[in-house]
Amino acid sequence: MSWFKKTASLNKISVTRLMFHGTSSSLLSSILSEGLNSHHDKVWDAERSKDDSRSRESYGGIYLTDNFMTAYSSASTAREKFGSNRLMVICQLELRTPHIIIDEDKFPSPVAAIEMGLNIASNEWFFYQWIDNGFYDIDKVVESYKELLAYRNKYFQDSRKLDYVTDLIGELIKAAALREAAIGMRRETYYKSKHPEVAKLTLPETESNFRQISNELMQKLNMYANVGEEKSDFMHNVRTLEPINYKGANKVLLVSQIQESEFENFERIKIDDKYNYKIIIHYNQSDIALNLLIKGFTTAITYSEYIVVDSYGKTILEK
Repeated sequence: MSWFKKTASLNKISVTRLMFHGTSSSLLSSILSEGLNSHHDKVWDAERSKDDSRSRESYGGIYLTDNFMTAYSSASTAREKFGSNRLMVICQLELRTPHIIIDEDKFPSPVAAIEMGLNIASNEWFFYQWIDNGFYDIDKVVESYKELLAYRNKYFQDSRKLDYVTDLIGELIKAAALREAAIGMRRETYYKSKHPEVAKLTLPETESNFRQISNELMQKLNMYANVGEEKSDFMHNVRTLEPINYKGANKVLLVSQIQESEFENFERIKIDDKYNYKIIIHYNQSDIALNLLIKGFTTAITYSEYIVVDSYGKTILEK
């Protein structure tokens, strides 16, 4: 018996947007030479739990956002982990490129939707018998998942926007149930004889299937959120599963390092005895990207003296 499905590819329709990526300037040299690569910095990765059950590892890829402060916060986290200064990268993305995926934090828990839709408190035994009985009333669970998704994302409060992914949501819910059953079967002996087909499930297989379907659903929802719209009301935190270099439709436009003055003996030691911040533009191929960086910075970091210079130290802007 096979409960798994094969995912399908999508046609690309271009919706271009500039997005931020925040990291540590300790990676400046490699980013200038290679662009952004998912192996550079795994700031948000977590190790698998000791019982190797639900994976807490990152879904992988390069995370980007259209919110300056989100990227600035990520740069702060990277700086704490890797040292040096904040590094802000601005990229041009065609959001409907197939390998660009919506951030998993936008997704509700399928298990929560199961409990909500079927009005039950789920446990391992429930998942065993639910699978054996053909995922009864799964349509109720699908509708609950849509409700939770709309609650998290204003853009999807019109349920018609989700009609195109109804079947895929059902596949995701099944995949989540299969993963829960595989986790339970690793610790059970009694139920293995009662549910022989479920007992054949393995955690690596069900985890891989769950992530594959999750990625497809994330990509489709990102795609439908941008149909024919350059600027939707959908706040984007996305990740790309392929590197971003300096050529092509998805490319790096600007790389900037942000130096911050430090405190010593409770006194602020300013940069060049004058500035609280110094923004160094190491690479720039777009005045629009540069203006976006400065606008984001001045909006987020107020009441501070700063200077923007190019890689040769020439002043671009001073405040």
